[in-house]
Amino acid sequence: MSIFSGESAAPAKEARKTRGAKDLAYSMLALLIPIVLMLGIWRLLGGESPTTVDPDPVVADARARAAYQVWAPSAVPAGWHVSTAKVAQQDGHLVLRIGYAGPDGEFLQLTESGAPVAGVLDGAVGGATVQGTAEINGRTWSLYTGTKGVRALVLAETGRTIVFAGQAADAVLVEFATSLK
Repeated sequence: MSIFSGESAAPAKEARKTRGAKDLAYSMLALLIPIVLMLGIWRLLGGESPTTVDPDPVVADARARAAYQVWAPSAVPAGWHVSTAKVAQQDGHLVLRIGYAGPDGEFLQLTESGAPVAGVLDGAVGGATVQGTAEINGRTWSLYTGTKGVRALVLAETGRTIVFAGQAADAVLVEFATSLK
């Protein structure tokens, strides 16, 4: 059988034009098995647990670079964990930010900078209104409320501003501020 001799090839068996439900079920199963296995492994390896970071290297870096005494919480309230920690230069000022996640989906961020209080507060809360003051460890802190239920506890001293801002109860804000060292 040569193509050049003019002979025609034997007719091929006609292919099925439709797929049955059984073929569709096998195809779906072939796709679902690896997906279920990957999801199981992801959950087993802690894929749903919240991200926790160690803020100590970032705090040490901030302490080495800052022109002021950098404070950080020495203890985190029960159920809270550190989710982010960063230090950077912003508008000529060193800024330390440590983010915390709470047990009920609450969040809180510590912002510490040598910048004036107005800029730091606006960056952390935006549109804040002072609600009162609190005496914590011999220092006067101001309590602010902002948009979307954000509350802030602010210490404004010469050369340093510390802001705890987030959707946390006032008692939690005070507990964080009390643990600063």
